[in-house]
Amino acid sequence: MIDKLKGFNLENLVWYLVVPYVLVDALSGFFVQQIGINLRLSQGLKVIIYLLFMSYILKNNRHVFFSLTCFLFLFLINPIAMVFTGNSINAISFDFPALLRINIIVTATAFCIILAHKKPFFFQKKVRLTFYFSFIIVCINVLSGYFGVGFFSYPSEKFGFKGFFFAGNELSALFILLSSFVLFNIWKIRGFSFKYVIASCLSLVVGLSIGTKAGAIFSFVSPVFIPLAISISKITYSKALFRIIMGILTIVILALVLFSFIKESPMFERITYIFQTKGILGVIFSDRNIFVEDFIDRIDDTLGFYPLLFGAGSGVTQYQFKTIEVDFFDVAMYFGFPLAILCMLLSLVSIIAPLILLRKRPYAPLVLIVNIFLFFLASIAGHVWTSGMLGVAWGALNGLLFVRFSSLYMSRSEALYKYR
Repeated sequence: MIDKLKGFNLENLVWYLVVPYVLVDALSGFFVQQIGINLRLSQGLKVIIYLLFMSYILKNNRHVFFSLTCFLFLFLINPIAMVFTGNSINAISFDFPALLRINIIVTATAFCIILAHKKPFFFQKKVRLTFYFSFIIVCINVLSGYFGVGFFSYPSEKFGFKGFFFAGNELSALFILLSSFVLFNIWKIRGFSFKYVIASCLSLVVGLSIGTKAGAIFSFVSPVFIPLAISISKITYSKALFRIIMGILTIVILALVLFSFIKESPMFERITYIFQTKGILGVIFSDRNIFVEDFIDRIDDTLGFYPLLFGAGSGVTQYQFKTIEVDFFDVAMYFGFPLAILCMLLSLVSIIAPLILLRKRPYAPLVLIVNIFLFFLASIAGHVWTSGMLGVAWGALNGLLFVRFSSLYMSRSEALYKYR
């Protein structure tokens, strides 16, 4: 018993809670949508995970802990001010949870980077377990929609399946990450194989079934771009350019081959209708460009200096603004332009860093492809920087960039020898 207690440390406790967090998201959505009771299981779990992340960071790197604490309190100014001005209910129910969703991405990344340096083999093992388990949970939830189980991604149109998860757009972002990780691991171990083809087909079916444009597009192109990124990391730049062109041509050919199937799908009919009525911008942004233009046109006349700096939070309704679903403008509207600019810079860093380390770190191709996907998704559909479902997994993915040797091909003893 004493030996077992000795093995139970903070790192193990964190992963005991992280591994099933996507399952808890589904359970939380089930209680809200099916039974009508909001037990806040998901929010409660993420608060505990966040506190454990911060505890671990404090224990191992006080400078990072101090920076994250300053980052948090700087943008808590408006929610705290709302509490003292009589809007405590809105601040507690909206502002604090929304800020936590943004902050947990940065905190999870910091935690995973520290752990990747300290215990890389342990870290990879836990990330792999978390991502594979979460991938299975997402696939079961989405595909169960064909058997009448779960909910539609777009209830008013009875279109797309999201299982018991609450938000279809957030589910798309999470699935892009998880499916990319699964495809990356299979390609690294087996290359182009029957298993990779099956996984690619499953990814495509689930991505189309969710019903969002982003999920469909990225699940279609990721089986091509992931091996492309892996191969580029090992060859000369002239050959890399050739393979990029070939990869694009492959996607075009696949699209033409599958067109007869795709044009019969409800999503194609929906996209065709939007294109005919609203044009190409309507297809890409789904009217979000109109909301952005309205926000920019009215920002000087409507918002003062304080809301521009710290945001309006849940009080944004008094300015008659609506959620835009483009992450930069949503974060700026709710928490101020400084935080929105900081989030944009961090997103760009998450792309530039793996690009620089593309030939030096084993997971750099995966991190690069996923972060490019998520950057475009944040720009055209939102629900990336502010996603409660994505934050922990995104932090774990970014942490993989700091693993120097992949344990995919190595036994534990070989990995420990490499890492010592």
